[in-house]
Amino acid sequence: MTENWLLRAEAICMKCGGHCCDEAHPPISKNCQERLLESGVSPDAFEVKGYRRLKTHADNTCYLMKNGKCTIHAIKPETCRAGPFTFDVDGDTIRLFLKHPSICPIVTLLKDVPAAYDQQYDCAVKNITNLVANLTDEEIAEINKNRRARYRLRHWDPAGTPGVMTIGTEHEFSVNDEHFTALPVSDQIIKAICGSFESEISFGDVRLGKELQKTVIEMLPKVPATGPAGLETQLMQGINRFTGSSRRSTTCSASECTRP
Repeated sequence: MTENWLLRAEAICMKCGGHCCDEAHPPISKNCQERLLESGVSPDAFEVKGYRRLKTHADNTCYLMKNGKCTIHAIKPETCRAGPFTFDVDGDTIRLFLKHPSICPIVTLLKDVPAAYDQQYDCAVKNITNLVANLTDEEIAEINKNRRARYRLRHWDPAGTPGVMTIGTEHEFSVNDEHFTALPVSDQIIKAICGSFESEISFGDVRLGKELQKTVIEMLPKVPATGPAGLETQLMQGINRFTGSSRRSTTCSASECTRP
C-alpha cells in the first residue's frame, strides 16, 4: 500500500471513529500479552473467557479505545493489525474472511484499490498465522465458537412482512493457493459451475458472486432467515455445497444454478 492509500485509510478510520473495535475482544496470545504488558498496558485490560482477550467497557467499546482512537495503535494485537480481515481455523487450515463494508468502511477502499488489498491481505496472513501458531488447540476452539456466534446482522425484509424480522449477511471467501497467495480466478470458478461468466448466480440455498478484484467469492443467503439458526443453516449448506462442488469439479444443472 503506497503512502497515498495509507492516507486515505487513515482518513476513513478517523471518520469512522473505531466502531470496528466495538465488542471485538481480539484474542491475545501469551507472547502478545507479555509484549503489551512490557509496553505499559495495564493488566486490567485483559480477561480470560476460554482464551486471552482484551476487555470492553460497559458500552462495549474496546478497553484500550479513548475518544474513538486506539491508545496502542503502534503495538496493537495481531488480529487488529489484520483488519478488516478476520479468520477461523478448521483443522490445519486458517480461513480468512473480509468483513462487510458496513462493519469496516476500509473494505470499500481495499476493493477499489488492488494494491491496497494485496498489501493488507499479506499483512493479515502474516499476523494471523503468527497468532494461531502461539495459541493452544483449546483456545482456537473457543475462538472459533465465539466468532461463529457473533454474526453482525443486516436487517433484511424485502417483503415488509409485519411482525417478522428477517436477517441476512454475506460471507466473502478469499481464493488462495497453498502459499496464501491470492488468486484472481473467481470469475473462472463461477464459469466452471454454471458454464458462463456471470457476476452473480443462484446456487442452492445461497447466491454466489464475484468481486471486482476476482480474488474473492461472495456468498449470500437466497432467502431471508427469521433467526440466526436459519441463517447459519443456509450458509453452511452453501459452504458445503460449494466446497464439495469445487472438489468434484462438477457443474450444476440449469434448474439448480441460474442467474438471479
